[in-house]
Amino acid sequence: MNKNNLLNFNNYPLGKILFLLILLISLFSVIMIFSASSPIAAEKFNSSFYFLKRHLLWLMIGYIFLFLGYLIDLKKLQNISIFLMFFAIILLLLVLFPSIGYSVGGAKRWIRVSNFGFQPSEIAKIIFIIYLASWLDRKHQFMNRNFTHLLPNFILLGTALVLIYKEPDLGTVILMGIIFLLMFIVSGIDKKYIISFFVLGTAGFFYSIISTSYRLKRVLAFLNPFDHFSDSGYQVVQSYLAIANSGIFGKGIGGSKLKLLYLPEAHTDFIFSIIIEELGIFGTTSVILFYILFVFISTKIILKENNYFSKLLGFGLIMSISTQAFINIAVITGTFPTKGITLPFLSFGGTSLVMTMFSAGIILNIYKRTANI
Repeated sequence: MNKNNLLNFNNYPLGKILFLLILLISLFSVIMIFSASSPIAAEKFNSSFYFLKRHLLWLMIGYIFLFLGYLIDLKKLQNISIFLMFFAIILLLLVLFPSIGYSVGGAKRWIRVSNFGFQPSEIAKIIFIIYLASWLDRKHQFMNRNFTHLLPNFILLGTALVLIYKEPDLGTVILMGIIFLLMFIVSGIDKKYIISFFVLGTAGFFYSIISTSYRLKRVLAFLNPFDHFSDSGYQVVQSYLAIANSGIFGKGIGGSKLKLLYLPEAHTDFIFSIIIEELGIFGTTSVILFYILFVFISTKIILKENNYFSKLLGFGLIMSISTQAFINIAVITGTFPTKGITLPFLSFGGTSLVMTMFSAGIILNIYKRTANI
């Protein structure tokens, strides 16, 4: 096989390449989670392995959901999408009840059952994409003729967004709004609706910033984090220091100085800062290359799909993972204001990791359909 053939992805089973990439990034996440979390785990829980053991548990659950996504009948998934949407809204409502929902860091985003906790907004995000793909599949042929065909679905989706906003979780609302807009663009909806949604969404975003003091502080810290080092700019400045300390080859795995209780959320939202500090340019480019390959291979897979629902569903899931990765990396490099958004596949496990793996399983499911396996 010549060099050109080696570089042609069409010569390889795309699903197997994608699954291998996910296996490799999972192994890498285990190494980096242990490296990033061991100091704070030892300080708070007297065990350097505290977060590692929990990440491994979530990763195991994640692979169960990956295979569930791979095996599930996508047609049946489409048929129950409306029931899934109501289920998501019920979960989001339950979060607001004091006896059910619980707060972490001032945000009530979790539901705890015994010793098990999960984040409904992460589940709602995937259901949101499934429902939107199903709706666009059923209605796309006449949805530009009359706005009344769109209104009931906007009310349902808008209700979910408002409930997530009330937690409060503006980051997830922004992410879901971006996915919403992108899926509408590729579906061929009339441009006047797209422009209207964009204008309304932008106006809502700016209102949410200026009407809430802590969000306004985050924006001011984003503009000049060093002037707000003692509060809202602290994480970004520490992230800057981690990046500045990296050099070309980094400090080596385990060599980070900023993870020694200086950088909060080092194993969750800011794990990419630790990767840069410990692995330098090599680690940085490897992670970015993973996401580029993930998007490239996944896109090639869904482009071979003839079913409109499956294609839109795959597109929405790809955009969800890639946009979330982009926002996370933008935050830790100071390109975006600080938001509590994890890095897909790499941040400390939880509902986000499980739902990301489920999304990857659905993309592999689409590959299975197109490859007739």
